[in-house]
Amino acid sequence: MSAKARVRRIGLDVRAALRAPCGIGRVGVELARALADAAPEREILLYAASRHGRAWARPLPAELLARPNVRLFAPRLPAKALQWAARLPGVRTEWLTGRLDAFVHTDLVFVAGLRCPQIVMVHDLAFEVSRDFHDEGFHEAAATRLRRAVAHAAAIIVPSHATRADLIERWQIAPERITVIPLGGDHATRVAPGARRDPRADPTRPYALHVGTLEPRKNVVRLVRAWRAARSRGLELDLVLVGPWGWKTEALRAEIARAEMARDGAAAPVCVRGAVDEGELFAWLRDASLLCYPSLWEGFGLPIVEAFALGVPVLTSARSSTQEVAGDAALLVDPESEESITEALQRVGGDVALRADLAARGRARVAQFRWDSAARTLLRVIDSVGGG
Repeated sequence: MSAKARVRRIGLDVRAALRAPCGIGRVGVELARALADAAPEREILLYAASRHGRAWARPLPAELLARPNVRLFAPRLPAKALQWAARLPGVRTEWLTGRLDAFVHTDLVFVAGLRCPQIVMVHDLAFEVSRDFHDEGFHEAAATRLRRAVAHAAAIIVPSHATRADLIERWQIAPERITVIPLGGDHATRVAPGARRDPRADPTRPYALHVGTLEPRKNVVRLVRAWRAARSRGLELDLVLVGPWGWKTEALRAEIARAEMARDGAAAPVCVRGAVDEGELFAWLRDASLLCYPSLWEGFGLPIVEAFALGVPVLTSARSSTQEVAGDAALLVDPESEESITEALQRVGGDVALRADLAARGRARVAQFRWDSAARTLLRVIDSVGGG
């Protein structure tokens, strides 16, 4: 019997999509959608169990749940209870889910008690790069969970060669265990943009946009400082931050307050829009003059390919996966140099031809980042290990 014939029921963790909008949640949903399209003869089980039960699964797209080969598993099942039960001899989570031939973990909180072959997605090792990126204690908890999952994984998938290199160099993972599966950006053209609820005094003004959780790794403090410097040199773009507040935000809040208090005409208040729904997010991105993504460390950088798909010029870091994903289609900066970011903002903000060239390069490059391609590669990995 062939591997493909054996692997009929595939579990996929989509719990991250039940929380506030985030990149990992997007990855789970888009992989589920693409897997269902690529393998209509197989059953895709969406693992969405939580202490809240089925009502918590409302954020999952109705059209995904309506597909004949997609099944939702969303009982009232606290993760801690499952972890406790999984320690008992012989207990297996498949008693609850039904038979699974393979399971794909997409988050840092892993489903316990599975006995089928498991594929672990490692997005990044940012917590190993710097302990300043997260709250105290996160490094130990994340490293312990992920090392345990990787050790027991039948296969490991990563979104970039940068993350693959990190796993090999930092954790000495055998290269043949790791498969690179770049994420897609084509969903950005499928989502119907909603209305921009724009609190700026003049919503018609052009703006540079940052998308992502406001946390140290995203380097937003330097971005705000660089934007203020560029404004003092004539930049005519506002700055809009879309995404939820995260952790260790004291320095960023202080920097935004300084911009708020400026009265010299060189700076205007930063527009902090916060967490928004999917429609508004893509409306902000579609209408932006520039996406600013000078992150200190990423496993991929999903907003980059989303901007490419919508024809929005991108400024990002010459570092980790962001440089790998951007290629020659973005303006690259040294993320630790405010002057580098300032000069790039001035350059792209004042050059219409450069913005048009970057937009065209991005549209061409995004063809390399498609969810159907990601699903086909993932199916090959699943078939190579599944069915046991």
